[in-house]
Amino acid sequence: MLPGSHEPITNSSEGLNSYVWGFGVAGGQHRVRDERLDLIDAAARRHGHAIRPYYQAAFEAAEAIAEATGKFPNMGLGVAAIGLDLGMDRGQIEAMVYQMLEPQILGNAFDAARSMPPSLREARAGSVQFVGSPARRSLRREESDP
Repeated sequence: MLPGSHEPITNSSEGLNSYVWGFGVAGGQHRVRDERLDLIDAAARRHGHAIRPYYQAAFEAAEAIAEATGKFPNMGLGVAAIGLDLGMDRGQIEAMVYQMLEPQILGNAFDAARSMPPSLREARAGSVQFVGSPARRSLRREESDP
């Protein structure tokens, strides 16, 4: 059984604010389970991955980590464990997870930016001052300017 089927543990104040990769579910206290992990676990069981060493170790450790931090595993833990069992290295797993999550992150950012009032979308003229090195000279631009 996956951890997170019970209420979150809230007696560990230092653990609640720490970040542990593969743990924590967006939505704060209103969501303690990552439903995507449930789907990954069901597929892992169907295809025989749930009995492989990294997968088993990840979810045995997940129980202790959830107990200590009050944070429950998310899909990253399941994907990483299956990837390790398939012989992938860390870079390959990170690239795969990035490809899975990036469209969601960009979509959320786009929706958030679109729903902001105009005063938050654009800086008023004169309210931003550039600080830094001057722009580089472009020989190509100088050659094309009349």
